[in-house]
Amino acid sequence: TVLAVFDKQSDEGRQAIEAAAHHVFESPEKGFEALIVNRCAISALRRYGQAVVASGGWPPHLHAQTPTPDKSDDDIRAALLGLFGNKKAEGCAADFLAQCSREEMPEHVVKVVAGIKDAVEPKPTKLAQEAPQDGTDQESPDGET
Repeated sequence: TVLAVFDKQSDEGRQAIEAAAHHVFESPEKGFEALIVNRCAISALRRYGQAVVASGGWPPHLHAQTPTPDKSDDDIRAALLGLFGNKKAEGCAADFLAQCSREEMPEHVVKVVAGIKDAVEPKPTKLAQEAPQDGTDQESPDGET
């Protein structure tokens, strides 16, 4: 089984990926960081930005973009986009998502995770689906219960 999770593509690019994969998940945004900052709850972005600042982890070269309570939503989004891009190899966006509630995450991320789970998790067999629900044991084929 081949799964493909990818940024927004041209029609030609998407068709090529669809031809090569069994399960495709195209982002509505160009770039994972853009997906995160544009589609997550602003309260989660603010909370994370302030936590990074409080821990001393805000990059000095992004000082002008340091998240503060008085910054506009657009400024917070731009600041976190800069942070996620700067710390891409450090898993910063993953750390951000880990502190989000399900409701704060981009719907696309939730759907991708559910789609991957459905693609790789074994489906119940017909026999297992027909098992009695009343707690009684059925006799096995060899006559034992």
